Amino acid sequence: MERRTERIDYRRNGWAEIQHLGDQKDGLWTVYRKDGSKHWEREYVTGQQNGYERTWDEGGRLIDEKWFLDGELHGVWRIWGSSGVLRQLSTFVRGEQDGLQSWWDEAGNVVAQGTVTAGVREGTFVAAVCNAAETATKRMVLEWRGGQLLTDLHWG
Repeated sequence: MERRTERIDYRRNGWAEIQHLGDQKDGLWTVYRKDGSKHWEREYVTGQQNGYERTWDEGGRLIDEKWFLDGELHGVWRIWGSSGVLRQLSTFVRGEQDGLQSWWDEAGNVVAQGTVTAGVREGTFVAAVCNAAETATKRMVLEWRGGQLLTDLHWG
């Protein structure tokens, strides 16, 4: 089979380079901005997304990274804020959230955290909720079993 790289021009917005093996995507699919910086990049194997998918902001900072296996989210998904602080960390197994899920604010403080098993919320989810004026923060505690919310909204 022939390996080739296809280039697609997006007029005013940049271009993409897509690697193929035969008639299937196989290798990197990279989209570039008009200034030549990477916008996003994905890995493919025999037509399915396998490996990483990364997105960069206009300044070249990595803002999103997730992993795929056979076209499904599989592994860690990280999202960074504009300052470079990790904002979200989620784990997936074959397309479903599985494991500890965490969220942070721009200062790096945990604002929510909980466990998901095979896509089902389980246990205590704790979230820091700020009022509209951002002058006060309260802790919200929710108890989940088998994906069902067991408690009413509880402020801890």
